[in-house]
Amino acid sequence: MRRKTPLETATVKRSVTIGREIDEAIQRTVGAGRYSAFINEAAVLALQSQGVRDWLEEFEAERGAITPQERRAARARRAEAATGARRRKAAAKTLR
Repeated sequence: MRRKTPLETATVKRSVTIGREIDEAIQRTVGAGRYSAFINEAAVLALQSQGVRDWLEEFEAERGAITPQERRAARARRAEAATGARRRKAAAKTLR
């Protein structure tokens, strides 16, 4: 079980307006019992994503734009890391 981040520990109750189709898709996906947790997880991911975008904008302002070659290299490293993680997970299952 993963550890909760500070963004996920304390809770407050809010009232929000959400599009009907989004609401129905969430209900189908997680049901009523996990609705709030799903929304919370989505908000955490959105905030993390925004943080990455902000960092990247600052990085590029200081060092210049990331080139297409650098982007391709980063994607290749990410794909390689994901493949390695899948292999480790599969190997761990076989050891059980």
